[in-house]
Amino acid sequence: MLIHKERLTGSTASSTLVLTTVKFSGVRLIHIYVNPATASTTYDLLIEDTNSDDLFDENGIQGLFNRTVRIPTYGSHTVTISNASADEAFVVKLGLEE
Repeated sequence: MLIHKERLTGSTASSTLVLTTVKFSGVRLIHIYVNPATASTTYDLLIEDTNSDDLFDENGIQGLFNRTVRIPTYGSHTVTISNASADEAFVVKLGLEE
C-alpha cells in the first residue's frame, strides 16, 4: 500500500479558491486537511473528481479542517474553497492511498 500526500496552496480572491491535483489512477482519498491563515475564517469545501462528480462537500467550516475519509476515486481532483469570510492563504493536503 502506497500513501501519497498532495499539498496545494493558494489564496482566495473574491472569497473563492480553486486548486487541481495531479492525475491518480485507482486511489482512495483517505485524509482531507485544510488550514486557512486565520483560525476564525469560515468557508465551504468541495472536492470533485475528473468527471465533476462531488466526492466531498462540507459547508460552514471554521478554521482548521482535519478529517479522515474513505472515498474510492481516480484521476485528478478539483478542490474548491468558496464563501470564505476573508481573502487569505489556504493550505490543502490530501492523503491518497494506492
